Amino acid sequence: MAMPAETFKALTPTEPSRPSPLPTQAMPQLAPAQALAEAPKVVAQIPVNVNVENNYVSNVRATLNANKRYPTGREASLQRPAGKARVWFVLFRNGSLQEAGIEESSNSILLDNAALTTVRRTDYAPWPEGSWPSQTQHKFTVTLDFVPFN
Repeated sequence: MAMPAETFKALTPTEPSRPSPLPTQAMPQLAPAQALAEAPKVVAQIPVNVNVENNYVSNVRATLNANKRYPTGREASLQRPAGKARVWFVLFRNGSLQEAGIEESSNSILLDNAALTTVRRTDYAPWPEGSWPSQTQHKFTVTLDFVPFN
């Protein structure tokens, strides 16, 4: 008696096959070293408000550098001071300046005064939505580099 020949039908899925998730009870227990090697890589994502805050700070720095002016006058012409003044200032949420001061001197009163004048005369944009959410004012620090003209 002859056995009927089995016929095999090739399966052609209409969707890409996806592994079905295993129930948590069926997950094998791995040794710690093996679990670390097989753990999925997690990419740390920076919160959106941090990027917004960093962009705002970059724009403030660029605006201040665009607005800075090397000191003029007889004393500046004779001394031709060069240096970096680190300035701190506090802005309200609407972009208005509350106060400002010198955090680190350039060792030249002319340059320190020019740095403070730059901070005080600059118009600042309001903070972007979602930046520094729990604050009504924020302290910024910027280093302004002054180089005499040749």
